[in-house]
Amino acid sequence: MLRGRVVSRSEDKIAKKLFIFHGEGYIEESFTAYSDYLDIQKNLNELEKLENEIKKEPKIEEKKTKIKEKKKKQQEVTEEQTLDKTMKMEVLELKLGPSLLSLIRGDSELLTIVD
Repeated sequence: MLRGRVVSRSEDKIAKKLFIFHGEGYIEESFTAYSDYLDIQKNLNELEKLENEIKKEPKIEEKKTKIKEKKKKQQEVTEEQTLDKTMKMEVLELKLGPSLLSLIRGDSELLTIVD
């Protein structure tokens, strides 16, 4: 399997055609000077790197979204805990309500024990 470039040079002529062997049976034909071809390849490689960087950016946005979702879930859990505590307090107030009322009136058994 051939890979790489073939450069043919002639003393009295300038090559007007390049055959670039990419491997796996793919041969590219180019009508540019070899130095121009190399510049084009360099620019294409730089563009490919930029495209790869751009493809990575949505991953950053996905991470931000996941963090926001996690914070939202934590906030929901906190709200749920607060609601649960409030409900427990209300139930406790309902249970203690008559005892507190009798304590305020002064006819509670607690008062006789304390005295």
